[in-house]
Amino acid sequence: MARLIHLVFALLVIGPILIWLGAAVGVLTLANGFGCTIHEGFATPCLVAGTDWGEAAYTLDLLAAWGPLIFAPVVIGSAALWGLFALVRAFLRRRAHRA
Repeated sequence: MARLIHLVFALLVIGPILIWLGAAVGVLTLANGFGCTIHEGFATPCLVAGTDWGEAAYTLDLLAAWGPLIFAPVVIGSAALWGLFALVRAFLRRRAHRA
């Protein structure tokens, strides 16, 4: 059970960071690799292989720009709870070994 809890906390800490980095890489790829103009004001046309990715690029840009503000509370809170869980678990294990 503790292993599952550690896995969930790891996903809650690392997952949002990976999503944010993926959005940033996506924006950079669309902007530099395909010459798309991407900004936070509004969606602009962005043609990739004949398909318009403008809305997706706009959404990725918002996520890349504002992601740290959105994800920071989740990451910090999850990390704090994970540390608290690990501390309580270590305390209970140490207490059980003494008895």
